[in-house]
Amino acid sequence: MRLFLLFIVFFINMAPAHTISIQTLNVYGSFYAKNKKDRKNAILQFLKNESSDINFFQEVWFESDYQNIKRTSESIGLKSISYDFSSKYKKRSGLVTVIKGDIYKKDFHFFPQGKHLTDFIYDFLNINKGFGAIYTKLLNNSNRPLVAVNIHLHHLSQKARLFQLIYYLRWFLNKSVLNHPIIFAGDFNFEPDSLEFEMIKYIFRLKEPQTQLNLPYSCTVCKENKYFIGYNLSKMLLMDYERTIDYIFFRSSSTVRLTPKSFSIFPKKYHGVSLSDHYGVKAEIQFKPNLEPQQVNQWELERRMELFLKTLDKVQHQISRKSFSSYDITPTERWREKDNQKNKIQFLESLRNQLKTRDALLIQHLSQN
Repeated sequence: MRLFLLFIVFFINMAPAHTISIQTLNVYGSFYAKNKKDRKNAILQFLKNESSDINFFQEVWFESDYQNIKRTSESIGLKSISYDFSSKYKKRSGLVTVIKGDIYKKDFHFFPQGKHLTDFIYDFLNINKGFGAIYTKLLNNSNRPLVAVNIHLHHLSQKARLFQLIYYLRWFLNKSVLNHPIIFAGDFNFEPDSLEFEMIKYIFRLKEPQTQLNLPYSCTVCKENKYFIGYNLSKMLLMDYERTIDYIFFRSSSTVRLTPKSFSIFPKKYHGVSLSDHYGVKAEIQFKPNLEPQQVNQWELERRMELFLKTLDKVQHQISRKSFSSYDITPTERWREKDNQKNKIQFLESLRNQLKTRDALLIQHLSQN
C-alpha cells in the first residue's frame, strides 16, 4: 500500500507543468482623460492581438467602454468576462477581467469611500473602487481551479489604502480562498518600499515576479509618457518623478506550486499609441501539481510569525494617527471615520490573539510557501 501511494505521488509530481500569461492595464478611462478615441481603438486592437490567459483592466468607467471590450473579447473566443458593478446602487468599480477559461464563481466588494475631495466626486459620478475575485479553470491549465483578483486601491491616501487592504484581508483569510492558487493584480498605487508592499509581503505572503526573477523594478508611471499627469511639469523642471504602482502578485496553494517564468512592462505603446497614463505589466507563471506536504521548520514559522506581527504593528500605528482631510467633514462623518478606524484596529488585535493561540487557519496560511 505504501509503495502504491509513493507511486501516485511520484506520478503526480511528474505531471506536466502548464504556464499561463497574465497582464494588467489601467486604461485611463476618466472623463477628463486625453485622446480617448484613439487609445480605445488601440486598447481593443491590443486585446484582440495580444490577449493573455488572464486580462485585468481598471478604470473602465463607462458602459460603452465595457461593451467594446466585451465585443472584442467575444470576437476572439474569450467569452468569460467579469464586470464588477452594483445594479442595486448603480455604482461601477471600473474593474473588468477577461479570461481564457470558465468562471464558476464570482465575488466582488466595494471599498468604503475615502474622505478626500476626489472621493466625493467619485461618489457623485457613481464610481467606487474595490476588488473583484473570480474562481476559474483556465483552458490550458489542466482545468485546475485558481482565484484571480482584480483590484484598484486609493490613488492619494496611504491611510485609505491600508484600510482597503485590511478590508481585503478579512476576505482573504478564508479557507475557500487559501486552498486555491491566487493571482492578485491591478493598480495598487503604492511603491515597492512602502508599508503597503510590506503588508502584501509579510501579512498576505504574496510574491511578485520581479523579486523571484531578480529583476529591477521599472516605472509603470513614467516621465516619458505624455499622458502622465506631470509630463509637462517634469520636463520643465527636469524632474525624475517616476512610480512603480502596478503589479502582478501570486501565491501557491498546498497542492499547486506557482513559479514565475517571465515579467515585462508591456505594452508601453501599441502601434505607436500610448494606451494609458500607466504602462501595462505582463507575467508568465508556471503551474505545477505538488501534493507532497509542505515542510516548514519551526524556526522558519516563528520568523514568519514575527514578521507578520511586526508589520501588523506598523499598520496599526499608521492607521491610528490623526489625519487631516483636505476639507471639513461633519461631526457625523468624523464619528463614522473613527468607528471605521476602531473596527480595523479590533480586527488586527484579533489576528494577534489568533497567532498567540496558534489558530489553525493562520498557521496554515503562514506555513504555505
